[in-house]
Amino acid sequence: PFSAVETQAMRDLVLASKPDVVIDFHGWESSVIGDDRLKTAFNEELGLRISHSFTSSNAKGYFSNWAHQQGSLAMLVEFTSSDSIDMGKLENAINRLINDQY
Repeated sequence: PFSAVETQAMRDLVLASKPDVVIDFHGWESSVIGDDRLKTAFNEELGLRISHSFTSSNAKGYFSNWAHQQGSLAMLVEFTSSDSIDMGKLENAINRLINDQY
């Protein structure tokens, strides 16, 4: 865990700032894993196929699961492919979180 410099920096940032929400973006499994309250906005806006909670999936090694264990609402967003990312829909999903519409 935290063997890469970038993951150490992300860890240190979460520990120092204690964010309310942590979203980790990856690809390419077309899924959302994490807090149910956050997943709804992203599933509805982006149409991702699969949705799991941290407890129902093997999310042990995910940074977002670690952030969740530190007290943040957290999720991992796995896009379908790099060309599948609709920036307008992604912005809508993020705005829903900012406006507490999740």
